[in-house]
Amino acid sequence: MCHIQEIPENGADIAHLNYLHKSAPPITKGSDIIKTDLSDPQPAVQHVWDGKWEVKSEEDKHCGVMHLNQYMTIWGYRVPLTSSKLIAEQHGPGIVHMIFDFGMWGKGVVFQTVTPEEALLQRVRFRIFSNIPWFFVKFFYDCGGNAI
Repeated sequence: MCHIQEIPENGADIAHLNYLHKSAPPITKGSDIIKTDLSDPQPAVQHVWDGKWEVKSEEDKHCGVMHLNQYMTIWGYRVPLTSSKLIAEQHGPGIVHMIFDFGMWGKGVVFQTVTPEEALLQRVRFRIFSNIPWFFVKFFYDCGGNAI
């Protein structure tokens, strides 16, 4: 329920990641962002995000590229083996191609497509291909990794 332009604008706002996507809801609540408590400035489990945007190339200056690094902390201590790198290419408002790398856990590709269905109603689809073990994906996603 938004304008198609709002979706890529949200992705371009890297600063929001360390606020909105930093804390994890309790494991029993899964990755539902609605149930994430944003009032705690120092939640026990956090994701730390750092990134930048750039133009893909002079020839493809209509495409934006985001480079994003992330890792998890528990009570302020960095959790080993939770680092990830993401490269996302935004092709207009409707297509995002993402490549992510979780190091020894594996790599993957995500295709995000946004299709307008009516005024202020968009259908967002994700197609994910990965060799990451299911248990790590479940752990990472349940611990608030829902922004990746």
